[in-house]
Amino acid sequence: FDHKLPPEERFSPRDLIKKIKEQKEELGLIIDLTYTSRYYGPEELPDTLCYSKILTMGREIPNRQTIFQFKCVVKKFLRDNKDNDKLIGVHCTHGLNRTGYLVCR
Repeated sequence: FDHKLPPEERFSPRDLIKKIKEQKEELGLIIDLTYTSRYYGPEELPDTLCYSKILTMGREIPNRQTIFQFKCVVKKFLRDNKDNDKLIGVHCTHGLNRTGYLVCR
Protein backbone atom coordinates (compact mmCIF):
# COMPACT_ATOMS: atom_id res chain seq x y z
CA PHE A 1 0.00 0.00 0.00
CA ASP A 2 2.72 2.45 1.01
CA HIS A 3 4.56 2.18 -2.31
CA LYS A 4 1.40 3.27 -4.16
CA LEU A 5 1.37 6.63 -2.37
CA PRO A 6 3.53 9.60 -3.33
CA PRO A 7 6.21 10.23 -0.67
CA GLU A 8 4.47 13.36 0.65
CA GLU A 9 1.33 11.32 1.48
CA ARG A 10 3.10 8.52 3.38
CA PHE A 11 2.99 8.50 7.17
CA SER A 12 6.56 8.66 8.44
CA PRO A 13 8.27 8.70 11.82
CA ARG A 14 8.60 12.49 11.40
CA ASP A 15 4.81 12.73 11.06
CA LEU A 16 4.41 10.75 14.28
CA ILE A 17 6.83 12.99 16.17
CA LYS A 18 5.08 16.10 14.85
CA LYS A 19 1.62 14.81 15.88
CA ILE A 20 2.84 13.93 19.36
CA LYS A 21 4.43 17.40 19.78
CA GLU A 22 1.14 19.00 18.70
CA GLN A 23 -0.45 17.21 21.68
CA LYS A 24 2.21 18.69 24.00
CA GLU A 25 3.77 15.26 24.55
CA GLU A 26 7.26 13.95 23.85
CA LEU A 27 8.19 10.64 22.32
CA GLY A 28 11.24 9.16 24.00
CA LEU A 29 11.49 5.65 22.55
CA ILE A 30 10.31 3.75 19.50
CA ILE A 31 10.24 -0.04 19.71
CA ASP A 32 10.11 -1.46 16.20
CA LEU A 33 8.76 -5.02 16.14
CA THR A 34 8.77 -5.49 12.37
CA TYR A 35 10.70 -8.36 10.84
CA THR A 36 12.06 -6.11 8.10
CA SER A 37 13.96 -2.88 7.61
CA ARG A 38 12.02 -1.65 4.60
CA TYR A 39 9.77 0.98 6.24
CA TYR A 40 12.33 3.38 7.71
CA GLY A 41 15.77 3.38 9.24
CA PRO A 42 16.84 4.62 12.66
CA GLU A 43 19.01 7.21 10.92
CA GLU A 44 15.77 9.02 9.99
CA LEU A 45 15.00 9.63 13.67
CA PRO A 46 16.28 12.54 15.75
CA ASP A 47 19.29 11.82 17.95
CA THR A 48 17.19 12.64 21.03
CA LEU A 49 14.88 9.70 20.35
CA CYS A 50 15.83 6.20 21.51
CA TYR A 51 15.18 3.37 19.08
CA SER A 52 15.08 -0.37 19.62
CA LYS A 53 14.62 -2.95 16.90
CA ILE A 54 13.31 -6.31 18.09
CA LEU A 55 12.93 -8.62 15.09
CA THR A 56 9.58 -10.32 15.71
CA MET A 57 8.02 -12.77 13.28
CA GLY A 58 4.44 -12.02 12.30
CA ARG A 59 1.54 -14.46 12.42
CA GLU A 60 2.93 -16.33 15.42
CA ILE A 61 3.04 -15.77 19.15
CA PRO A 62 6.29 -14.05 20.18
CA ASN A 63 8.66 -16.45 21.93
CA ARG A 64 10.01 -16.08 25.49
CA GLN A 65 13.23 -14.44 24.30
CA THR A 66 11.31 -11.76 22.40
CA ILE A 67 9.04 -11.12 25.38
CA PHE A 68 12.07 -10.87 27.69
CA GLN A 69 13.89 -8.52 25.30
CA PHE A 70 10.80 -6.29 25.02
CA LYS A 71 10.40 -6.13 28.81
CA CYS A 72 14.08 -5.30 29.27
CA VAL A 73 13.95 -2.44 26.76
CA VAL A 74 10.83 -0.98 28.40
CA LYS A 75 12.17 -1.36 31.97
CA LYS A 76 15.49 0.27 31.07
CA PHE A 77 13.77 3.19 29.36
CA LEU A 78 11.40 3.71 32.30
CA ARG A 79 14.30 3.54 34.77
CA ASP A 80 16.40 5.99 32.73
CA ASN A 81 13.44 8.37 32.32
CA LYS A 82 11.79 8.24 35.73
CA ASP A 83 12.07 12.05 35.97
CA ASN A 84 9.97 12.75 32.86
CA ASP A 85 6.78 11.71 31.08
CA LYS A 86 8.25 10.72 27.71
CA LEU A 87 6.15 8.28 25.71
CA ILE A 88 7.06 4.91 24.29
CA GLY A 89 5.86 4.15 20.77
CA VAL A 90 5.55 0.49 19.79
CA HIS A 91 4.76 -0.76 16.30
CA CYS A 92 4.81 -3.81 14.10
CA THR A 93 3.90 -4.06 10.44
CA HIS A 94 0.12 -3.92 10.81
CA GLY A 95 -0.18 -2.61 14.38
CA LEU A 96 -2.38 -5.42 15.65
CA ASN A 97 -0.95 -8.71 16.80
CA ARG A 98 2.70 -8.32 17.83
CA THR A 99 2.29 -4.83 19.22
CA GLY A 100 -0.84 -5.55 21.24
CA TYR A 101 0.45 -8.86 22.53
CA LEU A 102 3.75 -7.49 23.77
CA VAL A 103 2.23 -4.35 25.30
CA CYS A 104 -0.26 -6.52 27.20
CA ARG A 105 2.50 -8.87 28.38
